[in-house]
Amino acid sequence: MTVVVAAVLIAVLTIVLVVVRNGLVRKRNRVQEAFAAVDVQLVRRHAVIPRWATAVGGAFAQERVVLARAARAAEQARGGVVPLIGVAEGELTAAVLELQRFVEDHPQLGTGTHALRLHEDLLSTENRVAFARQHYNDSAMLFNTAVQTVPRNLVAALFRIRPASYLELQLLGEQP
Repeated sequence: MTVVVAAVLIAVLTIVLVVVRNGLVRKRNRVQEAFAAVDVQLVRRHAVIPRWATAVGGAFAQERVVLARAARAAEQARGGVVPLIGVAEGELTAAVLELQRFVEDHPQLGTGTHALRLHEDLLSTENRVAFARQHYNDSAMLFNTAVQTVPRNLVAALFRIRPASYLELQLLGEQP
């Protein structure tokens, strides 16, 4: 009789373990899917910013800084390390804001139809990045809550499942 009870108990614990682990895996996959959406928008951002910087022209020193930081941000995004992406994107945003202020001080630089269209595209892209970032952070919060609450935290520790990092990006038009 005790063998049967032990076997049933082991079977129930195994089922619970599998169900909890699978739930954590599903949540982790949602975080990864949300990050992929952020990545798509960052690739778009990394394409639009250099085109806009080149289109406004005339601000050669600022343009070179923006282009260099765009390349660095793109490289960090390919690396997939969330905190490093945030730092690189913040530096890129600072460079773009500096160039934007220069263009505002020299209105003749940014008045071309092409430059204005690219600036609108840039602002639209910033909104897309912001929405993708929010979706990612929401997914990360749900995953982290699951990883850090009982009994899932025990299963997460058993399988070495770690919380996800939040993505902190300063975008154009946002206050630091």
